[in-house]
Amino acid sequence: MGVLAACGASKRTVTPGIRDRAHALEEASHETSLSGDLGRAAVLQQRAVEAYRSIDDVESVAGGLNRLGNLRQRAQDSAGARSAYLEAADLAHQTGATAEEAAAENNLGTLAEDAGDVATARSRYARALALAREGEEPAVEAAVRNNLGLVALAAGDTVEAESQFEAALAIDRDVGDRAGEATRLRNLGSMHHRAGRDREALEAFEEAHAIDRSREDVPAIALDLVALSEARASSNPARAVSERRRAQDIHRFLGREERVASDAARISAWCALLGQDRPAECEPRSR
Repeated sequence: MGVLAACGASKRTVTPGIRDRAHALEEASHETSLSGDLGRAAVLQQRAVEAYRSIDDVESVAGGLNRLGNLRQRAQDSAGARSAYLEAADLAHQTGATAEEAAAENNLGTLAEDAGDVATARSRYARALALAREGEEPAVEAAVRNNLGLVALAAGDTVEAESQFEAALAIDRDVGDRAGEATRLRNLGSMHHRAGRDREALEAFEEAHAIDRSREDVPAIALDLVALSEARASSNPARAVSERRRAQDIHRFLGREERVASDAARISAWCALLGQDRPAECEPRSR
């Protein structure tokens, strides 16, 4: 009994320390991802997952795998992301972790959508939505509705897209998810822009930009600036050039050279239209 009691006491002492370390690793991974270093962020998240495995915290392992998959997906590692999501879904289903299973199904839907398999994406999203509502998980429901909106928008159904985005936005605001709120606003802005409603688009993009700046989310700020520049180009090309140049500076900081080149092409096209009214931002930026 003495040995068992001692082991039990030791486990109670060690486990919180391991869990605290896992949490710290996840926080470090998140902060690193905001700087654009997705490779390092994934390494930190993988270490957090292994820490959760060591104390047999299966639900936290599933959650960590979902976050790891997100990082791999953002880094264009679809195979690695799929592996993480599938394991997360399996573990969550076995243990009844409804929120994590719903998140994994939603994430698998995004991979299917990225691959052009809309039917599978819709099926994954439908299961994710059912699980999220069953488990009363509003944050997951918001993410799923956002993705259903994107599918509708891609199909040209702006009415359904707006309905899903607005539903997701309402949930985000209710639970105080500022990152989700900015994403939904950006998607609503894209929908308005596609429909030729640039005033509404700019309002949505500006609101998203303000949120992302307050959160200091560097990659999201770049997305906002690109969206603003595209919506502004026809009415105020000089300001569009300024916004796109700021986005280009961020892309260069993040090491996303393909996007730097894309930004340069758009800036060049708009500057050509401005002629002698070219702003200073039309001049190539020195590295």
